[in-house]
Amino acid sequence: MFEYGRSKGYFWAFFFIAYKTLQSLADLLIIYIVSQTFSYFELTIGEVTAILLYVRTIMNNAGTLTNNIQAVAKVFGSSYEIALLIVTPNQVVHDGKLKPETSVDVATDGSVEL
Repeated sequence: MFEYGRSKGYFWAFFFIAYKTLQSLADLLIIYIVSQTFSYFELTIGEVTAILLYVRTIMNNAGTLTNNIQAVAKVFGSSYEIALLIVTPNQVVHDGKLKPETSVDVATDGSVEL
């Protein structure tokens, strides 16, 4: 279990580092492209800001969609095990008729001495 958790941790660390690196490179590329269109087509600062905010919104929504897909995948992965827990009968038989044995550490009034 430890090895599984460790490999999963390495995977997510690599994934987030790659994601943030690609996100930063995409930001730089967008800024470069918008600066070139600003100088060639004489865009206003408001139009440049609108383009940057629109692309950033698209990128954030793609990240949110990725998180939702990951959550659905986790649900599908664990649903089988949860169904097994629900369907499998309990191994402990308890009919409520047995009384616990008295111990020497328990007083007659119900208090416990340590």
